[in-house]
Amino acid sequence: MSCSICGHVEESGTHAVLECPIASHVWQGSGLDESLWTTKYRTPTDCIDRAKRLLDGDGFVDFLAVLWECWNAHNRFIFSKPDGNLHTLGRRAIDFVKSYRDAKESEPASAPAKRPTE
Repeated sequence: MSCSICGHVEESGTHAVLECPIASHVWQGSGLDESLWTTKYRTPTDCIDRAKRLLDGDGFVDFLAVLWECWNAHNRFIFSKPDGNLHTLGRRAIDFVKSYRDAKESEPASAPAKRPTE
């Protein structure tokens, strides 16, 4: 089955999130190191494994957010309404994750639960 977006011969997960022009635009706008997504991978799992080795915890979560956004943008293009400015989606995914991190850090620490005495 070929890609209904660009006509690539094989529509695969790797193509959808790393190689398709839709994904390329999302990645380009993310600000992440280009080698993370332009290296040729056999599967998306190979890409994720490499990113996990190269990035710190927050960087890896940002990477996963952009990867997920590539998948969503690809599906929106096929099944519903295509996004207008694909370059903004990668950065928007990272900003969303950062907002969540900031909110979690600003929550007051909860006191440890006390065990009832016997």
